[in-house]
Amino acid sequence: MKRFNDLDIAKGIAIFLVVFGHTTRDGSITHTFYFFHLPLFFILSGYFFSIRKYTSFGDFFKQNAKTLLLPYATFYLLSYIYWVVIERNMRPGGDAVPLIRPLFGFFYATDYKDYMTPNGAVWFLPALFMCKNALYGMVKFIHNKIVFLVILSGMAILSYVLPIWADIRLPFSINSALMGLFFVGIGYLAKPYYEQLRQNKLLNKLLWLLCAAVLSAIAIVYNITPDIDYCRYGILPIFLVGAIAGTLFCLLISNFISKSRPLEYLGRNSLIIMGFSEPVKRLILGVFSMATHKSMDDVRYSLPISLLCATVTILVLIPIIYIFTKYLPFTIGLSNKKKTGTIN
Repeated sequence: MKRFNDLDIAKGIAIFLVVFGHTTRDGSITHTFYFFHLPLFFILSGYFFSIRKYTSFGDFFKQNAKTLLLPYATFYLLSYIYWVVIERNMRPGGDAVPLIRPLFGFFYATDYKDYMTPNGAVWFLPALFMCKNALYGMVKFIHNKIVFLVILSGMAILSYVLPIWADIRLPFSINSALMGLFFVGIGYLAKPYYEQLRQNKLLNKLLWLLCAAVLSAIAIVYNITPDIDYCRYGILPIFLVGAIAGTLFCLLISNFISKSRPLEYLGRNSLIIMGFSEPVKRLILGVFSMATHKSMDDVRYSLPISLLCATVTILVLIPIIYIFTKYLPFTIGLSNKKKTGTIN
């Protein structure tokens, strides 16, 4: 049977778009990519989700904490040390944030009110932790797919209305995790159908690709730029359709590519890239700003320069990936046998 590397490729594409989306200020780029780059990771986490190898929820919880909360702690605390020692005194306005606030943010685990100034991007890991624990209970006790879908839809609606009801952000990124649970659940339910599609004829894949492209384009045209971190979705049904269609589009493109060592490498190491890209990106932007004699905003609004900054950020992360996978795998929840840190 043909070996597919398309899911690693899809993760590779998505994690590069995450880094690029956090680097550029070009509105058309962020407007397009924000529809699917994080939903893809949530959906694939559901795709790979299984409770069969766990004898109890306790075993699942411990493994989930090891692979998500331990990396979260490592990434965030190392970023905090870097921020205190170096960046706080060099970053414009950095010293206005009290030292204690980001430490509180570490335990609150929500990117809100400068709580996670050193590394706001890692909110995704505690959010995914909450999603997977909730999905465990749903898979264990809810066997009717209609009921399953109704509950998932309810979680998405709740994520949408919470900011409307009150300007409050719950700990452990629960507001965002409610939306994440919808996508994780969709990934879990869709697995057998996408497995079929992966093995399908080229014409069928092209038809699905066309449908996904059309639905994605409609969502992009008729909705605001979504942001799961801040629970901004615009018109909720359009966002949900656009996110799923955009994810399917990326998955099918990856399936057509079939093999790409650079993208597979990025996908297999997406955890470490997500964990360290934010502080490294800020460093690279600062260097480019000084080298080009442009303001940081000018660098970020320039599409070619911001794309180059994102690429350099990825390149700088390669030796960091090597160090952590080779010598420090235990700090990010990897076993000695598993030498790649992908987000699952």
